[in-house]
Amino acid sequence: MENRKKEEKGNEKSKKEKNIKRKDKIQKEIRNENTRGEREKTEIPTRKKKGEGMKEEKKTKEKKK
Repeated sequence: MENRKKEEKGNEKSKKEKNIKRKDKIQKEIRNENTRGEREKTEIPTRKKKGEGMKEEKKTKEKKK
């Protein structure tokens, strides 16, 4: 009987810990989504493919002449 009670208490503790971890995980996801929206608002410079930069430079040089 005593062993069973100890096991039940242990199970309750582990359930509480799991719930806390799950809630923390949910909160983290919510925070990530909020920051993701802010990141989308600010434009992130994308890398140019090879040769694209050179084409732009050539066009500007031709216009200057």
